[in-house]
Amino acid sequence: MAKNAKSISNSLLGESDGQYGRNVIAIPFLVVAVVAEASLLLSPNTNSGSATIVSVILLATAVASFFLFLNKTYVWVNILVPLLYTGSVVSLVIATGSSSSGVGLVMLLSVVWSALYLEIWQSSLIVAVVVVSEFVTSIVPAEVDYAIRVRRVVMFLLISSLIVYAAHEVRNRVTRITTERKVLSDGMQLTIGALEESLRNAAILGHLVDMLNSSNTREEGYEVIQRAAETMFVDGGLVSAFNSSSNQVETKCAWGSFAGECEVFSTEDCWALRRGHEYESKSGEIKCNHLRKSGVQHTLCRPLLAQGEVMGVLTISMPYLVVPIAEIAGIDDPLPQTAMLFGEQLSIWMANFNLRETLRYQSIRDPLTNLFNRRFLEESLTREMSKSARTLEQVSVIQVDIDNFKEINDKYGHSVGDVTLVAIAEVILSLFRDSDVPCRSGGEEFTMLLPNCSWENAHARSEELQRRVAEIQVSTSPQTPMLKPPTLSIGIAASPEHGFTSDALLRSADLALYESKSGGRNKITRALAVTDDRRPVVEPELRSH
Repeated sequence: MAKNAKSISNSLLGESDGQYGRNVIAIPFLVVAVVAEASLLLSPNTNSGSATIVSVILLATAVASFFLFLNKTYVWVNILVPLLYTGSVVSLVIATGSSSSGVGLVMLLSVVWSALYLEIWQSSLIVAVVVVSEFVTSIVPAEVDYAIRVRRVVMFLLISSLIVYAAHEVRNRVTRITTERKVLSDGMQLTIGALEESLRNAAILGHLVDMLNSSNTREEGYEVIQRAAETMFVDGGLVSAFNSSSNQVETKCAWGSFAGECEVFSTEDCWALRRGHEYESKSGEIKCNHLRKSGVQHTLCRPLLAQGEVMGVLTISMPYLVVPIAEIAGIDDPLPQTAMLFGEQLSIWMANFNLRETLRYQSIRDPLTNLFNRRFLEESLTREMSKSARTLEQVSVIQVDIDNFKEINDKYGHSVGDVTLVAIAEVILSLFRDSDVPCRSGGEEFTMLLPNCSWENAHARSEELQRRVAEIQVSTSPQTPMLKPPTLSIGIAASPEHGFTSDALLRSADLALYESKSGGRNKITRALAVTDDRRPVVEPELRSH
């Protein structure tokens, strides 16, 4: 939080309300005190010059202590000023011989002063001194004339005005203190609310991290992100991810005031992505191009970065505050900070998921042909055979071998052999379904797993594969002519006819492939039904290509 209670009080009432009160109220006290003592000089029969001098000295000392009191808070100064003033009045009364009821009013200034500024025991001390002083003035002979009456009227007027003025200042001070207390209370409530919101958001972020780490797909992750974002940023927002293949940013989550928006835009359309840090657009300011169609006036875009790489962008709608109480109380808006923490978690998850996908891709894919490897084939075949046992659906396996591939490597080199493998792999990827599992199971061997596919359909696919491969044109170099297209030997097995387990089905397909190669190559062979001991026998297909 930006300010504590003391700074809030100072911002409203100045550096010190007590200092302000002393500066305002004490100055009239000084004026009235000087005028009060001067009025005593109007009395006749001034006979004692020494007492007058003492009175003036005490008054001067009281005035000096008063000015010291303006900037200090010493307790002895608070007590010394009224005592010096009372002593000055008593000395002047003795000098003038003019005790009257007006003198009591003059010394009443000390009582008013002590009531405003001193503690109870200090005020009691001043009252005792004033009572004693009043008794002293009462036994001094007095000559009352017209001047005494004038002085009495003047003192009544001055002290009455001073009491009214002091009461007015006390009332103003009470009002200021009440206002300060209300602001402090509002600030405390806002602070407590902000802390509760921070704790709530921290709990949501903790749950978000846990759920994201458990998500197996991007779709699951974005569903988790949207649920958390709807709770943290209720006014609406967008989560967009950068697609490196298309070099564009795609909207993955939209809620609140942005609900229903699904836009694809360039990194140049977002000021935050172009600048590399958050960009806040208020009403009347420049908006990001990807937000121009939305009706939201106040937005905050925060780039999602990880290791300097762009992962995406988080956009939230900033609420409009009619009365910015948080700014008055000195509390920073927690929304940008929350967006920063939320964005950091999204960046980390996106980077980790990309890395996880890359590692998984490398672990299940053949780096040369981009087909699946044998390990993934065995895992997928085991899963599909278990499923087939429940659903009674057929699973077919096609084993493919490139005829005379060793001769291509020996005659033209491994680079030409790699080109041939890649060309055949491209044909395989374009021919088979997304649900099929095409693999490179060996050097020049390929295996295709076809779930929910009969032998007849697998045979038709194999014929089409042979036909397309026969159209491949491979060249050893730009200057040499095209090589003769390669041919394929193929073996096909389908469950449950040719095997009840994954190992049995693969063994049946391997034996069928061996029969195609030993029978003259460029053939398609069907594995025959398993015998009672479940050892498959094969029979070459009478069709050759």
